[in-house]
Amino acid sequence: MTFDQPAHYAVAGVRQDAGVTVMIDEKTLTENVPIRSFMTGAAHEWVVQPGDMLKQAASIELPQMFTQYDFATSPGKAGPGHWVTLRLTLPEYKFEDFHATVAVNADASDDTGRRLLQKTYTAQGETQGAKMFWTGPLG
Repeated sequence: MTFDQPAHYAVAGVRQDAGVTVMIDEKTLTENVPIRSFMTGAAHEWVVQPGDMLKQAASIELPQMFTQYDFATSPGKAGPGHWVTLRLTLPEYKFEDFHATVAVNADASDDTGRRLLQKTYTAQGETQGAKMFWTGPLG
């Protein structure tokens, strides 16, 4: 399960006069995380693809922040001029107590290989217990 139709929105910041290549490795992109809830019946299972959701979010947000955008699954040559390579990984994705917890590691470097950023961001989604209770396996 990935985003069906992500909501349209715009980044309010200034667009950088630089290019960015987002790199998400194949293992992260193809990882499937099963989700079960006894509230909806033990036999029901949903499979989420957090790596694909990460790629979708990057493909929406980063072209609004940089003048050029590219995506790769393995290291490659950076584009000409000012270029940033942003490696994204998911060290954690879990669904417990009716909400998702995700950690995204961002490691950015410039076209000379100099590290610009290395940080892990962690967030918890809103609880989905009521949806699971009222909609059962269809939720």
